[in-house]
Amino acid sequence: KHTPGPWMVEPLGSACFDVKCERGYFIATCHDGVRGDRNADVNARLIAESPNLVFQLLSAANYIDALGGDSKSYRAAIAKATGETA
Repeated sequence: KHTPGPWMVEPLGSACFDVKCERGYFIATCHDGVRGDRNADVNARLIAESPNLVFQLLSAANYIDALGGDSKSYRAAIAKATGETA
């Protein structure tokens, strides 16, 4: 289980971002690395979108199953993201 979404990005400065849930609970902090990496904002947005991505992946897996397809790779990715067994 994870903290329910939606999650939002809160800028803390030009190189640091918090990810929080709707209730204000802290999820993660992303900051630019000491080597001058400039990925903190992108990483924070990716983390914040995670609950929706897992939901959409689950919807796609269910749709593939309904069509008689193979959703094993989808379900394996969901299990990895949620810490469950496939």
